Amino acid sequence: MFPVLVSSILSAYLSVYTAVIFTSYRDIVHTIRKIESFERTGAPDEVIRIETRYQIRRISGNIRLKILVFLGLLGVSVFTSVPVFHSYALLILVIPIVALIIGPYIAQILTGAMFKE
Repeated sequence: MFPVLVSSILSAYLSVYTAVIFTSYRDIVHTIRKIESFERTGAPDEVIRIETRYQIRRISGNIRLKILVFLGLLGVSVFTSVPVFHSYALLILVIPIVALIIGPYIAQILTGAMFKE
């Protein structure tokens, strides 16, 4: 049981870590080039500041989502590897806890979409 648990947690960690690093690096490089092009073309400082804030919010939201996916994968790995967690009663307990963790993130996305942030 223990080696299976360790290998599943390690594989989930490595997969999400590499996804976060590579996609975040790509997004950050793209954002830096975009801001530099704004500066080269002589865009007003206010436009550059607004774009910088928007890109920071977008990149941090992507990182936050990937970390939530990581936590979900980690939970699924533990849940499927440990025989104690195979009870339906425990599943009924876990679903509301997962909803409490993911709910605020979904609410943030919905309010951002409503107010066009």
